[in-house]
Amino acid sequence: MRKILFFLLLIGFPIVLTLLLRLSIFRFAPGQVDSWIAFWGSYVGAIIGASVVYFVAKLQIGKQYEQQIKSIKLENEHSISREMEQFLITTRLGKYEKTIKVCEKLSNLTIELNNEFVKYVTYTDIINNKEDPDRENDFKEKIYAIRTKHSEFHALIILNTTELMTLSNYSPDIKDYCTKLTWKLNGLWAEAKGCYYSKDEYKNYLKPNEQYLLKDAEFILSTLLELIKELNNKINSELIKIEKKIL
Repeated sequence: MRKILFFLLLIGFPIVLTLLLRLSIFRFAPGQVDSWIAFWGSYVGAIIGASVVYFVAKLQIGKQYEQQIKSIKLENEHSISREMEQFLITTRLGKYEKTIKVCEKLSNLTIELNNEFVKYVTYTDIINNKEDPDRENDFKEKIYAIRTKHSEFHALIILNTTELMTLSNYSPDIKDYCTKLTWKLNGLWAEAKGCYYSKDEYKNYLKPNEQYLLKDAEFILSTLLELIKELNNKINSELIKIEKKIL
């Protein structure tokens, strides 16, 4: 509506001005009508020209402003995207490192559990064969301590395997390994317990040339080692991604 009024004013003003200058009320002004018309025409033309320049400049400034806003929004979106990606990579790295620590704990736990089992078998065999009667009471106390400590092993196995299964959600490709390890570790603990409270079961483990007497100890340790290697590879892969983005 405003544009239409402006256009009508622009067209109608010269016509109205010409008619007004021909009225007797304006005849006292010196000069010819044609001169006044030329003057007012130049005056109005200058106003129109200035108005056009103003509106064109305003339009360009408006477009530049819109372009700047779009550029700022786009940069913000890219910045947020980069920050989110960086956050995800950092989170994954943290979870991988934490998983490695849990695997190391379980590895040490397996070795300690097996070593305690070896001691139990050795002490029990010495007592039953009466190889060192003078130290029999000492061996019995050590066996009692091994049985007591075995309950603590169970609590630690549950705690660490539960954490391992939770962390495996951040790396689904290792979830099957973690599930199998959980079953094997609980089976390892149950195997030792069965021997601790059996009179003659220990005789099945009198194998002095074997490093790991418990059935799945070697499998558990080798699987944990492979798992740690796989997680280290994942960490290196994530670090390479970060390095490429920086460069």
